[in-house]
Amino acid sequence: MNVALTSRRFVWLHFLTFVCVLSLSSSITFAQGSFQTKNGSAYKNGSVPNASSGISKFNPQSTDARRSPSFGDPSSTSTFPSTNSRSPQQDYSNQSSIGESSDSNVVRCTVEYVDVVDFPALETGALVEMNVKEGDSIPSGMLIARIDDTLLKHQLRQALVRKNNAYSMANDATSIKAAQKQIQLTRQLYETTKKLAAKGARSADEKRTAKYEYEVALLQLQAAEVRQLEARGEAELENARASEVQERIDRHVVKAMFDGQVVDRYKQKGEWVTAGEPVAKVARMDKLYVTGLIRNRQYNPAEVSEKDVVVTVELARNEKVEFKGKIVSIGPKIIQGSGNEFSVKAEITNQMKEGQWVLREGSSVSMRILK
Repeated sequence: MNVALTSRRFVWLHFLTFVCVLSLSSSITFAQGSFQTKNGSAYKNGSVPNASSGISKFNPQSTDARRSPSFGDPSSTSTFPSTNSRSPQQDYSNQSSIGESSDSNVVRCTVEYVDVVDFPALETGALVEMNVKEGDSIPSGMLIARIDDTLLKHQLRQALVRKNNAYSMANDATSIKAAQKQIQLTRQLYETTKKLAAKGARSADEKRTAKYEYEVALLQLQAAEVRQLEARGEAELENARASEVQERIDRHVVKAMFDGQVVDRYKQKGEWVTAGEPVAKVARMDKLYVTGLIRNRQYNPAEVSEKDVVVTVELARNEKVEFKGKIVSIGPKIIQGSGNEFSVKAEITNQMKEGQWVLREGSSVSMRILK
């Protein structure tokens, strides 16, 4: 029995030895690499046939880019980037800020209104006319809205009638001429009666009566002259009243004070408005501001003050329109951003194209300072 047990142990010992040898052989083969090509040939010893030394088959770059530097060898190529070369991501010297175009030295340019005005109703009443809507381009002096002024127009007609009557009386010289003729007649009668009374042909009472009639004629002339002055005064008063009523009627209309565009309409026809309440908001469009930023390394503020500029906007189908203007103000503060920058504001004259203003608030434009 001992012999059988010893024989079994000998067999298991040989089997374990065989397994260890087989495992060691597989590990060596995997470490060395044995890869099959498409045609079935193997890459022995982990090397690629006809390949340059040091280049993996998984990273087929040029040998110059991967070669280790050999100090003292002029033909050798370093793997470190040259200090004279700079990648596009590292070169910021010619990059533009947001909104800058290639032909502009002012960045982040935007269009702003010079004037934006709420036109109010100057009188209280109902709106009988509202002649604009949002987006309308309107000229200076255009009637935007009208408030009911029927009662005032009646008062104006009455005042005009009284004024015309007063002027007619003031210019009527009939009563004065009649008084003057009466004076001439009574003076002759008085002179004749006085001569006859001196001869005893007329009594003293007749003389006094003739004198009285003459003096009354003089007073009638003075009264006619006073009435004429009063008529002139009344005519001036009625004229002033008519002018006052006309001014109130004029205050019942809302007119545009400049060429512009309706930004907002607050009221509709038929609505009631009170004095001072806005009816519409209008932005001036013939003159606009263009604001932008200038880097300190390009210009100093004093160098661009009141300089002429050219503003360019690109329209549909690559059409470009230019506007001339002048810098009117320099920002009081330095803007902290991609570098020290200061703001400038230029005033330009807008243009119309097919009945519409070319530039509007918020338009993206480029601005170039003329040297």
